Amino acid sequence: MIDGNKIIAIIPARSGSKGVPDKNIKLFNGNSLICRTIKEAKGSNYIDRIVVTTDSEEYAKHAIKCGAQVPFLRSKTLATDTSSASEVILNVINFLKKGGEVYEIFIYLQPTSPFRKTSHIDSAIEQFINNKDADSLISVKVVTENPHWIKLKNRFGFLANFLNNDPHLNRQSLPKFYIPNGAIYISLCNFYIEKQDFMSGNCVPYLMDQIDSIDIDSSFDWDLASYLDSKKNK
Repeated sequence: MIDGNKIIAIIPARSGSKGVPDKNIKLFNGNSLICRTIKEAKGSNYIDRIVVTTDSEEYAKHAIKCGAQVPFLRSKTLATDTSSASEVILNVINFLKKGGEVYEIFIYLQPTSPFRKTSHIDSAIEQFINNKDADSLISVKVVTENPHWIKLKNRFGFLANFLNNDPHLNRQSLPKFYIPNGAIYISLCNFYIEKQDFMSGNCVPYLMDQIDSIDIDSSFDWDLASYLDSKKNK
C-alpha cells in the first residue's frame, strides 16, 4: 500500500508459448521467469497481493510454490495467441471484486522481462503516485533506430524518407522516441475498467535502460538474456 492505495500485482503466465516452449517455467540460469518476477514483486514495499493468472495447473502449482497466489485458472478462451492483455487484467480485477476484494491500483508484470528488479517496480510506483494527474504508467526504453533515419521504398523502387525532416540533422539534434518495453504497466483500477487501455488518459513514461528492457519472445532473446545475466552474476 502507498498513500492509502492498495496495490495488486498481476502476473500473466499462459501456457503454450511458441517462440520458446514453456518459457515461463523454463529454468533461466537456475530460476524460472515466473519465479524471478514473483521474487522481485515480493520485495516491493508497496504491493499488497501477488496474483498469477494462468490456464495451466502445472504453472499454477509452480507459481504458488514460488510465493504467489492463483485464485482461479484462466479459461482457455483467455489463453490464446489473440487474447488481449486487457481481457486478462479485467478478468482478474472482476473476479476479485466479486469476492469483495477491491484494489485502487494494479501493476502488470510480465515474466518475460528478467532484468526488471524490485527497485524498478518501486520507483515506478512512486513515480506514478507522485504524479497526481496520472491515470497510468508504462515502462519504456529509448528507440535506438530513430524514426528520422528510417526509409521507405517508393513506387519507383527508390528510397524515400519515412518522416519529412532536415537531412542534415545530426543524431544529437534529433528528438528522442520511446517504445514500451513490456516490463511494467500500472493503472488506477477504476480508470482501466472504464477505458480498458493504458494510453487513453494521462500515461506516465517510466524510462529503463536497454539491457533492463530486454523482453524474451524468441530463442535468440532467451540466449542473449541468459548470456547477459551470467555476465551480470559474475
